[in-house]
Amino acid sequence: MRILFVSHSSVVRSYQQKLCELAKFPGVEVHLLVPDRWIEGNRLVQASGPLSDEVSLHVEKAYLVGRVGGYFYRPRALTRLVKRLKPDLVHIEEEPWSVACWQAIRGAEAIGARALVFTWENIWRRYRWISEKILKYVLEHAAHIIAGNEEGKGLLLKRGFRKGISVFPQYGVDENAFKRKEVSPLKNKLGLSATVVGYIGRLEPSKGVDLLLRAIARIDSRVSCLILGEGPEKKKLVTLADELGIESRTVFHGGVPNDKVPDYLNCLDLLVLPSRTTAQWKE
Repeated sequence: MRILFVSHSSVVRSYQQKLCELAKFPGVEVHLLVPDRWIEGNRLVQASGPLSDEVSLHVEKAYLVGRVGGYFYRPRALTRLVKRLKPDLVHIEEEPWSVACWQAIRGAEAIGARALVFTWENIWRRYRWISEKILKYVLEHAAHIIAGNEEGKGLLLKRGFRKGISVFPQYGVDENAFKRKEVSPLKNKLGLSATVVGYIGRLEPSKGVDLLLRAIARIDSRVSCLILGEGPEKKKLVTLADELGIESRTVFHGGVPNDKVPDYLNCLDLLVLPSRTTAQWKE
């Protein structure tokens, strides 16, 4: 079986690991299409790889990168690739209301290949008229959809999709990378105390990092805090830490490459994800 994956997130090489595992199965040929660049965690990431020789990487010029719903490939580029590869299955890791998903569905249709779509969407909402039209088209033509959670499955059913839904989170954990290790030199370099509470991710209002800072201000003064990431809220959060009187025990560090995250994760005794639910965001 020949499979073509279409995935903007797989610009990050570590996210390609699951495809490398899939390619080990007898009779499975894996191809991956990614945009030439993507904004991941507020950092511009250039396509590189593949992570393994067992996966064939295809890089195409993309526009409006960083916009999950709006980014798109050059007209007909995706269809030309599908016609050349002739995959049996096109696995689309793009939201079903996105332009890139529509392009991939059209490419699969061009050769009669089955199309499978993955979605994280878990909030009911009405999109712009063009996104609603794309969503309707994708739901009519996708052979199967994988939802990242049960709420996502419920939304698909509510929209009338009945052709087959699986619930399965998209990524696993590489236990060779994410394991306990000695990182005392890094903790000392960062100026962290013995007990460290922290957050790793984007610094945006919906992530609720301000809630973590307010909690830190109410606990033992010997506890330090590490905030790892970048985003539009950073200046406000730095100011808040100063106002709360915890600036001396709060370390703000910019984003780091994905393969360095395990080192910083090992600096923490407690990882906190204080995400707040909004009309557009729910974790």
